[in-house]
Amino acid sequence: MNTDYSICNALNYCSAGIDSSFIIYDVGCQWSINFLQRVAHSKGLSVPENMHIIPAVRKFHLSAHKLPCFARYSLNFIQGARQSMSQAHCQEVLDDHMQDSNWKKLAGISKYFN
Repeated sequence: MNTDYSICNALNYCSAGIDSSFIIYDVGCQWSINFLQRVAHSKGLSVPENMHIIPAVRKFHLSAHKLPCFARYSLNFIQGARQSMSQAHCQEVLDDHMQDSNWKKLAGISKYFN
């Protein structure tokens, strides 16, 4: 519900003239399944009329998903998805890589203490 609230507010903020929106979310494949039904049944949530919502999963996170998610939610296959990164996206990708690297180091450090 908190994610729905945040996304609805983002979609309604200065959205005049925008007819479609990419929602890139780590669990976008699961979150998007009943999103519009949840909005329709909630008094406090709304999506701009005629807004086409395109759910996607970040490239780095997608490898942890089931194979059917890849073809449907990968930015590689979604028409209109930008191939270049914004500064914020670049920072997010670098953060993901560093967190992954740090986790692998942490998980493997025990072999040095035997």
